[in-house]
Parts: sequence; C-alpha cells; structure tokens
Amino acid sequence: MEMGTQKDKVYDLLAAAHLHKPARALYRAVFGAEGRARRRRLHDFYAPLIQKDDLVYDVGANIGVYSEIFCSLGARVIALEPIPDCVRHLKRWLPAEQVTVIEASVGAAPGTGRLHLSSLQSSSSMSDNWVETVKQSSLSKTVRWIRDLEVRVVTLDEISKQYGRPRYVKIDVEGYEEFVLDGMPWQPDLLSFEFHKETIEAAVRCLSRPCISNESLFNYLLGEPGRFVCEQWISFDQLKSELSALGSEHGFGDIFIRKP
Repeated sequence: MEMGTQKDKVYDLLAAAHLHKPARALYRAVFGAEGRARRRRLHDFYAPLIQKDDLVYDVGANIGVYSEIFCSLGARVIALEPIPDCVRHLKRWLPAEQVTVIEASVGAAPGTGRLHLSSLQSSSSMSDNWVETVKQSSLSKTVRWIRDLEVRVVTLDEISKQYGRPRYVKIDVEGYEEFVLDGMPWQPDLLSFEFHKETIEAAVRCLSRPCISNESLFNYLLGEPGRFVCEQWISFDQLKSELSALGSEHGFGDIFIRKP
C-alpha cells in the first residue's frame, strides 16, 4: 500500500468514528512536518493582509491549503474548485462553518466548460494555451494530460450576488486568469493572481482588465508567498517594467493589486 493511501486510511477511520478534529491533528502530527512549516510561512505572509471576518474568494482552491490559512486568520471563505477529488478533500478538511465549497470553474460567463485534467492536479486548466505552454516547458517531464472533464462554470459576479462581494479575491487557475477577471465587473479591496514567466504577456493583459482601476497599487512575489519583492507598493508602469526584467530562473509568482 502506498504512503498516500495509508495516510488517507488513518484519517478516514478516525473520521468515520466522528473524530474529525482529532483525526486532523493526528494526521498532521504524524505526516505533516513539511506542511506545517509551509503553513507557518503562508500565515505570516497573509496576516497583515487579511482581517477577521473578511470575506475571501479562493478561486482555484485545489486541496485548500490557502483556504485553510484564510480561515486561521478568521476570514470567511468561498472556495471554488472544479476537480471532484479536490472538492471531496476541501469538504473533508475545512471547517464548514467558515468555508463554503462550490464545485465549479470560474470564467467570463456562466455555463459549462472543458477542464484539461492533469496528472499534477494543480496544473489542470481550462486554457488550451496553458496546455500547449506546459507541453513546451520543463513541466512536460512531470505532467501528463489525462483527460478532459466537462465542468460547471460560474462568474464571480454571479457568486457575489449570492454570498456578497469579497474583500480579497485570490486567483490560481493556470492561464485562465483573464476569463475569471472578465466575469468580475467590480474590484475588490485586494486581488491577486498567479503568473508564469512563459506567460508574462497574459499577466499584463490581466492588469488592463476593466475591473482593475488605473489608480491601483501593485506588488508581486516570486515563488510561494514569503515576502513581497518591492518594499513599497508600485504603479502599473513600474510593475510592467519589473516583470519584463525577470530572468528565466524566476518561473512563477503572484501579482497583488490594491484598490485605490
């Protein structure tokens, strides 16, 4: 039996006995040293940005690492995720009183769409261009495209009418960011989305979307959240200059936008 299966079996046995919180604590104590260190870094990064009772949209929540951090800071979270296995994980791990899990992709218009499912779940995407980019990058050595999955598509505007407008929107959708932003006609106080060195042009197009004010302030980070690259928040033109100067060693990061 593989280690991943053993972990899930331990958790499921305890959860079946209605010991969800002890199961979670035991799971992490035995299996999660590296994960604990990562969560501490994320917590420290987001602590100055997220306040108690903030409403946060986690778009592309995957298995909920970020949603969990937002919860630990006292936020209420709408976790949007189209992959059924990830949705199952979100519902099993995250506190239902703080997190609403919606099984859907997010796009420019409601309906259905085609999700390209990857062997590395976090690389799955609705974007055809992203699939081609991955095939031509170093990720091609580790990522296999398994199949296409028809999924429900919602817009952030649609979701906001049911759950309220968020203070922070975090987007991690592997090349589909422009479409997510096209379905959000308002700007939250704080917005972030992932970018990749191979798709800088797409990131710049995202920054020009109507929902982002020209007077906004910007910052960015490289790799996983740890600290911002710029000590002070900068203008759009300054950010474009910073991004264009990135070397090939900087594979990915996140752009943050503050509402003026």
